[in-house]
Amino acid sequence: MNGKGTLSRGFGTAGRELLIPVIGLVFIIAFGLVIFVPLPVVYLYLRFGRVYGLSAAGLGLVVVLASAALSGGMQLTMLIVPLTLVAYSALIGEFAWRTRSFVGTLFFALITLCITLLLSGGYFLFFSEASLEQLVRDQLHMLTTNEHLFQDETHRQQFLSSVTELAPSLLLVNAFVLSWLNLVILFRRFPGLFLPSDLSKWQLPENLIWIVAAALGIFTLGFLVNSPWVDRVGMNLLVGVGMLYFFQGLSITAFYLTKLKTFALLKPVLYVLAFVQFNVVLALLGVFDVWFDFRGLHRQS
Repeated sequence: MNGKGTLSRGFGTAGRELLIPVIGLVFIIAFGLVIFVPLPVVYLYLRFGRVYGLSAAGLGLVVVLASAALSGGMQLTMLIVPLTLVAYSALIGEFAWRTRSFVGTLFFALITLCITLLLSGGYFLFFSEASLEQLVRDQLHMLTTNEHLFQDETHRQQFLSSVTELAPSLLLVNAFVLSWLNLVILFRRFPGLFLPSDLSKWQLPENLIWIVAAALGIFTLGFLVNSPWVDRVGMNLLVGVGMLYFFQGLSITAFYLTKLKTFALLKPVLYVLAFVQFNVVLALLGVFDVWFDFRGLHRQS
């Protein structure tokens, strides 16, 4: 009897120890899946219509609120992202359903994000370093137990200063990439949802280059007059418009990968490298395409 009790306790202890990493894995997977909230909402909008799309968004809202209730009531800062994603998904789903345009929906998403940032711009521009540090610590605590990341005061100040200055544009870039990822999966994996479009021949309006010139001018002016706020506005503009030219550079890359008949399994690897390692290079490629017309689109037109 004692042997059976000992064996039972041993299995119980092993089960509990195994349960901890399993629960952690579930939370990590759930955290990753949050970025794909727009995907089912927009899909149902386009495939079955507004009623199904709104029903999916409503279900998402119920899931978020139920999760908060079951966890004892999450803080508002933890609920803002999923709640915003649900509302945002319904908004771009409605636009996609009305237009069936992939590029149009993507730019509608960008405009929506810009308006959101403008409405809350004061919060991000005047974000105190103390609040930002606490926010960063909270986020890192979810992903790592390393308590020494901010031990070096110089590195801490440099990191916080950089994040504070670029908070608006970094948030815009991340949100736009999230939108692009969801929409491009729908475009590629579910033919017929959007109107036909050749994304490898997509390009920005030529007049947008004047915003790049203005951003460079503002940034240079801030450096010359030694004004941190002017410098900050110029840098955020550069990062924001640079994101758009990065996607134009990505389109150029896709054009030549198709033209050179690159091995299909190699393409995802090259795209991941483009996002992680060569984002600045692709942004510059997109800018110089205005003058050099790398794909010959101007000659064709």
